[in-house]
Amino acid sequence: MTTDLLRSSYLLIGALDKAAPTLGADLAKSLKEARELCTKTKYSIIAIPAKISTPDEVCAFINAIQVITKNTQFILITDQASPKDIRKILSASQFYRVVESYSETRWNEILTEAQENYAQIEQSQQLFNLLNEQNENLVRLSTELEDRVARRQQNTIKAREKLVVANQRTEGLQRALIALNRAKTISDIESLVKEAVSDALNVEWIKIDLFSNPFSKQIVEQKTKDIVFSCPLYQGSTQMGQVIFGRAGPKPFSANQENFLTQVAESISLAVFRLNNQKHFEVLKSQWEATFDAITRPLSLVDSNYNIVRCNKAFSQKSKISSSIVGKKCYEVLFKRNQPCMNCSLGKKFRLPKQTQTVYEVTSQTLHSPNTDQTLYINLYHDITEALKLEVQILDSSREAEIGLVGSSIAHELNNPLAGIISFIQVIKMDLQKTDPYYDDIIQMENAALRCKDIIQNLLGFSRLAPLSEPGFIDLREVIKQSKEIFELRAKSSGIEVSLDLPENPTKIEGQINLLTQAISHLMTMALSTIVEERRKDKTINPQLFIGLEVTSNTYSINFSTSKNNPSKESQPYIDTSSLKDSDSLDLQVTSQIIKDHLGKLDVMSLDKFFQARVTFTRPETLPKSQEVDRQI
Repeated sequence: MTTDLLRSSYLLIGALDKAAPTLGADLAKSLKEARELCTKTKYSIIAIPAKISTPDEVCAFINAIQVITKNTQFILITDQASPKDIRKILSASQFYRVVESYSETRWNEILTEAQENYAQIEQSQQLFNLLNEQNENLVRLSTELEDRVARRQQNTIKAREKLVVANQRTEGLQRALIALNRAKTISDIESLVKEAVSDALNVEWIKIDLFSNPFSKQIVEQKTKDIVFSCPLYQGSTQMGQVIFGRAGPKPFSANQENFLTQVAESISLAVFRLNNQKHFEVLKSQWEATFDAITRPLSLVDSNYNIVRCNKAFSQKSKISSSIVGKKCYEVLFKRNQPCMNCSLGKKFRLPKQTQTVYEVTSQTLHSPNTDQTLYINLYHDITEALKLEVQILDSSREAEIGLVGSSIAHELNNPLAGIISFIQVIKMDLQKTDPYYDDIIQMENAALRCKDIIQNLLGFSRLAPLSEPGFIDLREVIKQSKEIFELRAKSSGIEVSLDLPENPTKIEGQINLLTQAISHLMTMALSTIVEERRKDKTINPQLFIGLEVTSNTYSINFSTSKNNPSKESQPYIDTSSLKDSDSLDLQVTSQIIKDHLGKLDVMSLDKFFQARVTFTRPETLPKSQEVDRQI
């Protein structure tokens, strides 16, 4: 037991490089050894190489672990595995992160993020289980109370039938029942019931004896002097106490009177049970409200017209409204809007554009009320502003790492020799006359060398990461041209011609040029991959990429096609990039999200021999004034 408690919550499978950090994790060289460790320890993070075994065995291992600990975060180590095996593993199982090897520079940070994600999932599960338990208790208690109320109604009906014969007893029982309904404490029940039955039965005192409350000495002495009749008080099938009716005089209670008092005692049992349940319900209500308010994220219950039915403390604090917000519109209270938020989709998971410098991801669940036909929605607001900033920083860091490496290599390998070549050519040019037969050749050599220098500067300029700033207006023509300059070297090395069809007038939208350039470059790379793959199959294909910028009265559309005569849209529909899954291409997910953040839409169509994509942006001047705030990224 002590050994298991001291084990790490991380499990790393396979052979690790000597330089790979382990953070004190448990190590397993094979899946068999890993299974043995998992039977002894619950791991929050498991890193597994794709090449540790066959894809089927890897998937079977992951599924077996998820049966034991379903929240375990898996990290896939590709380790030069074949793309086919990686795709097979990713399609069968879900991974938190995919990295190349254990020597990943961000390995410690990845483990930390995975551990935080695991802890957050565990905490959410605990809160969910707690809410379910409270709801089940409420349903159970409500059902039990309804059964008791039904039984009380039956007893009331029987009592009324008997009261037809004895009117005085009927009036006494009625007064007793009314007294029980009015009673708020045990003392109220005793005094009010005594007043109700004293005229009919000459009852002088009533004492309710709950087993948790012992009798006083005065009551014990009074029981020995007066005529008393005791009736048990039941809660279901369990006796919870007794009620004692007492009066002076030698005449005992008759059988009919005892039956009548027994009926009164049953009503008293219900009244006492009601008071106990009422106290219990108040405790449960306070616990449920405390649990509801303990949720740190804003949470609200709204109807189909966006009216707030209930909200937690975090939602009220976020709204900064001191008065009651129940019945008000959620978008008015939270975002000070006069109409529903953009992208709002009740009953689904959706993301709201930047609202007062904050971006929310909303999880909306449909709640059908069992007592009414009204449909309600539980909205949980998750502030993902910092996560989006981190996503942008990760994307920029990845691009800086890759392109910066290429740029620095080119600078070291080409800049110095190229500077010498340009200087030597210029020296030769100074020694020649314009009429010299070699003068034109020298000029061409100088222009070619300067062109190489410009290409190197473009790559170096793209590799230098621009600081994050507020969005501004950018020209889509410049974005396409800059992307082409970055892409052109690779295209020419593959023998692919890139043709542009751009309008003469500016086509400006609001956004960040670096992010948008990266998205357009990703689409060009996807088109290049399609051409290279098809040319490998058919050598007769003419490798070309056509990029056009189409302007309409409401939109700007950037069209990509590997065929000048674009294939018919009816041949195969566009892919809906708004529903991309984790198993889809990471570049496509990143590209789609960048375009979506610029209030654009990406449509991709992959055919047998063609690649066709369309990026559509709404022209800024056509947006309604009410959407000015939503134009921010």
